Amino acid sequence: MEPPRATPRNSAEPAGLWKVEQRRTRWPLIAAVGCAAVATLVVVRAMRPADDPRAIERRWRELQASVTAAIDAGRPADAVSAAESALALAVAKFKEPNPAIAESCRQLAGASVAAGDYAAARVAAERAAGNYEALLGQGNLETAAVVGEYGMILGRLGRFAEARPLLEGVLKACEKLAGPEAAATAAAIQNLADFDLLEASYDAATPLYERAVQITTKTAGPAGLPTAAAMAGLGACLARDTDTAAKAEELLERSLLIQQRAAGPADKRVVPTLLHLAALRQARKQPEQAEDAALEALAISEARFGPRHPQTASALAAFAACLKTRGDLPLAQQCLDRAAVIRNNTLGLGHPDTIATLDQLIDVLIARGDYKTAEKPCRALVQGLANKRPEDAAATRRTTERLADVLEHTERAEEAKALRQRLAPPAEAPAAATDKSAPDPGKAGQ
Repeated sequence: MEPPRATPRNSAEPAGLWKVEQRRTRWPLIAAVGCAAVATLVVVRAMRPADDPRAIERRWRELQASVTAAIDAGRPADAVSAAESALALAVAKFKEPNPAIAESCRQLAGASVAAGDYAAARVAAERAAGNYEALLGQGNLETAAVVGEYGMILGRLGRFAEARPLLEGVLKACEKLAGPEAAATAAAIQNLADFDLLEASYDAATPLYERAVQITTKTAGPAGLPTAAAMAGLGACLARDTDTAAKAEELLERSLLIQQRAAGPADKRVVPTLLHLAALRQARKQPEQAEDAALEALAISEARFGPRHPQTASALAAFAACLKTRGDLPLAQQCLDRAAVIRNNTLGLGHPDTIATLDQLIDVLIARGDYKTAEKPCRALVQGLANKRPEDAAATRRTTERLADVLEHTERAEEAKALRQRLAPPAEAPAAATDKSAPDPGKAGQ
């Protein structure tokens, strides 16, 4: 049978039949052409960002902006993800050293700090500092700022010996490049003072904070956030001495008021000030006020930093100290259990903060008479002190003796005895009956 043919419009056949026959004969061809066109359009659109430098730059800037927005909104995981994407985009397009790679590494370091991942922050910050030094040189304020950020991350990780020369070098560079009274210099002084506070070097930190307060009062104003941060650090140092405790509380309360007015009562920057206030009020026998400050710091930390951040662990430890004073040992133990896990996971077993938390937890467990549970943190603390650098022999001995006490209370006297024997100093060798090398007293002077 002869296949149907299309009929011209000027034929006598109805126009409708012509349309039907056209669809039947050309539909597969039309569909194929249409699919090919759609596929081509998709491929072109997919390839356009990779080929268009402006599109790449626009996408990179969008990612950078989203990092800042996520940090400000208290979404550190989203900030890290966006920062990693921005860095991957920059690395795929450019070779190091490069400004886009440098800035992406710097933002990734900041996002990782916000997420409490200081180990990842250290890697990104070190890479950022290397790029800035290669691009701008060491004699540059922006380079100094990035190196200062890297130094502070090392300090948070407890790597004090590496951090100190970096931060001291940054301060010298800022004084030379910007002048002794500049805002950049004040920021470098604040970093070095904060580092001294981390290292518990209060005598070194105090004059630095005093100088920072003087400069920031001029550069940022008496109600500026940099001034408030310097005041809080100075208050934390003065709180160590009972003679200056009242002055310390005044400074901390002023700092908190400035921060709450400038940044908001739930801003993450108020957390360190609240924790300093809680510790001071605890020392000044103001348990209710101390607990209020610690609980407020904990609520803000949970909301702004997340449940597994080192700052949240600090708030948990401060709240636990208040609970112990109140006599709520079970809840104090729960808080310290959480704090110890967070600090071990984020900072490591040998970090000073982890060691302090384990010590605090052991005290609570022994106060509860729960020696069986106390054994595990005791052993962890012994291991942590063994990992700590520099070694703290006195703390190691004290903790090992506590472990021996715990073993005795759990009916393992032989293990406790063996542990104490290892702690005992070696017995002195008995003096020899005759020392041939020593002169004979009877012949002296002959």
